[in-house]
Amino acid sequence: MSVQCSTHPFLTLGTGCVVCTEATIEGPHPITLGAGCVVHPKATISAKHGPVKIGANCVLEEWSRVVAPDGSGVSMGDFNLIRVGSQVEGSMGRANIVECRAKLHPGSSIGNGCVVSAGLEVDGTLDDETVLYGSPSLASSASHPSTPSARVLGVCQRVKRGQLESNLDEVRPKEILRDMLSKTHRILH
Repeated sequence: MSVQCSTHPFLTLGTGCVVCTEATIEGPHPITLGAGCVVHPKATISAKHGPVKIGANCVLEEWSRVVAPDGSGVSMGDFNLIRVGSQVEGSMGRANIVECRAKLHPGSSIGNGCVVSAGLEVDGTLDDETVLYGSPSLASSASHPSTPSARVLGVCQRVKRGQLESNLDEVRPKEILRDMLSKTHRILH
């Protein structure tokens, strides 16, 4: 079930969404947030040039930006984490992590279960389960289970296969985050 936001008529919120009033939400094109999304204060979602569709259980941290660069808009799957100061202007699948100050350029896309490390930029396509790291940027698939990136991808792969969706105990930190933001910030309704 989703509801139209009373203060932003172009914004549709899924069940259990938490969007702080200190976040910047810009239209006039439609913005759709799936069930359980969390949008921190100072995050920006801009649909000035096209629609924005964000899947269920995504988190947009402070100073992150999701911007539709043109009429085709931006589409994002479920369970994505957009860290502090990152900017997304491309499309992405499910269970991805865009680390601090990373950027997806207009027209770029990343598959499922990817990690874009801090400060790096994507200006093309990343296949499923790719970790972008290094300086200059090197695309590499994490395959060794002892590397931190492989452990992150292991969680992403479990989300992608639906194993975490059925076990709500593993999603508990997000519920705590929603509760805390609701108590300390004004929330859009």
